[in-house]
Amino acid sequence: MKKFKRKFDSDIKNEMRILEELYYHSAYNSRYIQELHQALRATGITPEITREISLQVKDDFKNSTFWKEDNLFVNKKITNDRSNISDFSDINIQTSFKYSLYTGYAQDKMIFEQNSHSHLETQTTTFRLKTFDQTIIRKAIYQLDFYKFSNLLVYFPKLTSVSEFITSEKFLANIEVEVTGLQHQLKELNSIDKLDIVKSVIKKLISEFRKEKNEFIGTYDFIPIAIKECVKDKTLNISIEKGQQEIGVAMRETTNNELNLNLSDKEWYIYDENYGTSEEKYFIKFLHNAIDKLKKQFKDVYLLRNEKLFQLYRFSDGKALEPDFVLFLKNNTDSIMYQLFIEAKGEHLLNSDRWKEEFLESIKLKYKIMTLFEGKKFRIIGMPFYNQKMTKSAFTDKFESILQIQLKE
Repeated sequence: MKKFKRKFDSDIKNEMRILEELYYHSAYNSRYIQELHQALRATGITPEITREISLQVKDDFKNSTFWKEDNLFVNKKITNDRSNISDFSDINIQTSFKYSLYTGYAQDKMIFEQNSHSHLETQTTTFRLKTFDQTIIRKAIYQLDFYKFSNLLVYFPKLTSVSEFITSEKFLANIEVEVTGLQHQLKELNSIDKLDIVKSVIKKLISEFRKEKNEFIGTYDFIPIAIKECVKDKTLNISIEKGQQEIGVAMRETTNNELNLNLSDKEWYIYDENYGTSEEKYFIKFLHNAIDKLKKQFKDVYLLRNEKLFQLYRFSDGKALEPDFVLFLKNNTDSIMYQLFIEAKGEHLLNSDRWKEEFLESIKLKYKIMTLFEGKKFRIIGMPFYNQKMTKSAFTDKFESILQIQLKE
């Protein structure tokens, strides 16, 4: 058999056929590669245009005391051992369900004979599982491997027994189910109906448990990373998307007069340039307009664009977030340093990225600083989204309140 002969053309179901075609056309058909690239761009898998950019940390910043001595505080993602989970009240799951009994009557018959068979109309009654015999509930859970005690301990590590899971109102006993059926069925549920109801409910609970079980969580402890270790010169390959003309365009190069700004001589901006979205550029202009007022109150004011330098992790599930900016402010007496995490969002992302805003705003209430740094009075704060069109917004209100400045006279 020849080494380079195609062997699977007639074997339609062979998995190697696709790979062989890909290899063959890649080697012998340049147009095939071109069309493949076009298809990948059309589906959004690869960007249409990229631009390589170089970002430099300014020399003046590298000579500052802030660069040499200060820190960025971030949290970590850790495995969730669920040691804080005691019962259903500690997790966000559905505890009320619905179930329809089999009536034995066709729907069309009930419609046409409604007047003569009014006693066949369905009703609804709510039951709690604690009103069902324990043997029925036990029989239902024994039919599902998920409810083995060893597996339940994975989800509820403080559970003492299967009996507790069945009888305690902290677990199954307090689950309620809205049952729809005929009047005589609801008046006295038989054991078969009860078993079917319980099985329906506990099957749905499995999905609830799995949905809620998070493999990771973000810690409340924010640990220091030396600024000089975290902030680096960067070379990035930026994807330039349709409808985002500002991405990949430097602020000193943009033709939009509202966004044009020479950052190279702005000592408060750590990098020498910004190539971000229009919303990010609007935020930088926002800070530029506020800088004189900030400098009256703070000795150090530095804005860092997070160029894939660090991530934060949502407390509930460890989901990663890379905030667009960190604003550092140190007051004139060196007694307090603020660290504000900021996301600049266009209107089209305000709803889909809402979880990011909720996480950022929860930081102020939950973060902890290791004992070594407690006396230095750090303030770590996640801000509401910045959006340029929302001129008087939750962001500006919080910005003024925290930093005690008035942006507009």
